[in-house]
Amino acid sequence: MFPILFSIGPFTLHTYGLLVALGTFLALELTLYFAKKDGFGSLQIKENLYELFFYLLVSGILGARFFYVITHFKEFTGDLLSIFKVWQGGLVSFGGLFGASLGFLVWKRKNKNILPWKKALDWCAPAFGFGHALGRLGCFAGGCCFGAPTDKAWGVVFSNPQSLAPLWVTLHPAQIYEFIFLSFLGSFLWWKSLKKKILQLADGMLFLQYLIFYSLGRFLIDFFRGDEEKFFYLTPGQNFSILLFLSALFLRKFFLRSNSKQTPLSI
Repeated sequence: MFPILFSIGPFTLHTYGLLVALGTFLALELTLYFAKKDGFGSLQIKENLYELFFYLLVSGILGARFFYVITHFKEFTGDLLSIFKVWQGGLVSFGGLFGASLGFLVWKRKNKNILPWKKALDWCAPAFGFGHALGRLGCFAGGCCFGAPTDKAWGVVFSNPQSLAPLWVTLHPAQIYEFIFLSFLGSFLWWKSLKKKILQLADGMLFLQYLIFYSLGRFLIDFFRGDEEKFFYLTPGQNFSILLFLSALFLRKFFLRSNSKQTPLSI
């Protein structure tokens, strides 16, 4: 579609990089909004959340790029330096989740007596949905994470030679499928965050719902992906979806035990 917005001399602005940056900014602002709405709007809380997003951004990008490289290594055999060109596209969301989890644990250890970490996760849940959605638009612009061939009327054709998708082939707009799904997921979690007290959701449950619903949605959407080789009849994304779903269920039990005074809504 439009992998590059413009170039001025040696500077090139990639659509993917811009939208990922905007998605990160949106997620941060929404997280601050939910924190303030929950009664945590002090300057110290803001500084801690800025620090949290710094850890999440750095570790998330490293994890997302690492997973992309190991699952698409053939793309880099002729140019290993392109491994570091993350602004051109090529990040795996599950790798980002794994890397961001490590970054979160480092941040949690440093700030365990300042900010209630399970509440912080709940503030991030709807924000991540909308931020991730913007990132998927970046994938669509750059042509990565493309769909499988289709004869459907809503199929898309990539014609820009700088796109990562196959050219002049009608493909499922898998990136748009995920953008729509993530937008709905973010809206749903936003609604639940407003009703958290009425629904009697324990701290951390909102974030676990994000993980559970995302893993289910991603598992289904990957049936329409065409950029990944299958392993045991499933794409890497689908295999990671299963692991994420099971991990979220395990964490749910842990969260319930550590917050037994509240009565959470069943997921």
